[in-house]
Amino acid sequence: MRRREEFTRTMRRGRSRSRPAFTLYALAVPGEGRRLGLVCGRRVGGAVVRNRVKRRLREIFRQAPALFRDGLWLVAVARPPVAALSYDRLRDETLGALAELVGENNGGLGPNCK
Repeated sequence: MRRREEFTRTMRRGRSRSRPAFTLYALAVPGEGRRLGLVCGRRVGGAVVRNRVKRRLREIFRQAPALFRDGLWLVAVARPPVAALSYDRLRDETLGALAELVGENNGGLGPNCK
């Protein structure tokens, strides 16, 4: 995602799951491709730390095509504790939150996005 309207739409209309290190917003947009927006402010750390966090999150979502599929827009808002997490811990927490959001059994976004 690059446009403010897309971030705003996803955060206002979508569902969310929070963890101590981040909040994940998801919105089903049938007929659209998948989109990822990352928000990582200065409170997370310096530029090197913020860019590392964004690279890690992009890679986590890239490796989860079964959960992050077409028709799904995601916005991940990082908080300061994210900088201290190992990659494995960040992956586990991120995929857990994403699974909750798109899970079909618990009324998630599953059936709406293909």
